[in-house]
Amino acid sequence: MTDSLSSRHWDEIDNLNEQAWQLCDSDIPRSRALAAEASALAATPSADGSPYDLGLARSLCTLGYLDMRRGDHAQGLSQLLKSLELCEAHRLDAVLPHVLDGIAGIYFQIGDLPTALAYMHRQLAVAEQMGNAELVAIVKHLLDPGES
Repeated sequence: MTDSLSSRHWDEIDNLNEQAWQLCDSDIPRSRALAAEASALAATPSADGSPYDLGLARSLCTLGYLDMRRGDHAQGLSQLLKSLELCEAHRLDAVLPHVLDGIAGIYFQIGDLPTALAYMHRQLAVAEQMGNAELVAIVKHLLDPGES
């Protein structure tokens, strides 16, 4: 595949992921279908033999979030931990806060508060490192609602 074709392929995956994320609170079946399609496309090796890691991390994050929403915590955690692995291995900082948020959410929902808090603190550190004041404020509020 040429660079131009790879770029178009990646744009398609990015568009699918963006649509899936936009719909994850309003049209779960459609969101799941779009994220699954993006995941399959992103996992397909390009001409150099590697998958599109950013696209795969985003789709796994969305799928994990959707699994959490439907109460399938084991599947959601599996998807999110795969996404976390990709984020850490390839420094995909743009996706990392969302992944950490999803993991923290699952641990909170299953009652493992110490682990949930640990992931929230990691999310806060990433947000601070990124200089994302809005996300820092949100996470700080979640960690200590009385301080906001």
